[in-house]
Amino acid sequence: FGRKEYRSTREDGSGWTKVIQWFGYKLHLLADATYELPVAWEVTKASTADITRAFPILDHVQTSHPELMAERGYDATELLRETWDTHGIKPVIDI
Repeated sequence: FGRKEYRSTREDGSGWTKVIQWFGYKLHLLADATYELPVAWEVTKASTADITRAFPILDHVQTSHPELMAERGYDATELLRETWDTHGIKPVIDI
């Protein structure tokens, strides 16, 4: 479950609030960069941060898939350092 509230003021000075809610799950997917096939995945609550699941997924595929892809949600300094130092994976991220 997630919830966001947007608040602002109209030109006439009156305030408004827009509430968006959702329910669902998130797929954390690690794919082979050469063949673009999934090699590891995990389904979590939609509120789970991508970065918290990256280390367990990387540990799972540590030696079997040297070329991997992940989306931009996994771009964090600690994760980038860990992928190189521990797993020998060179992160290449378009900045």
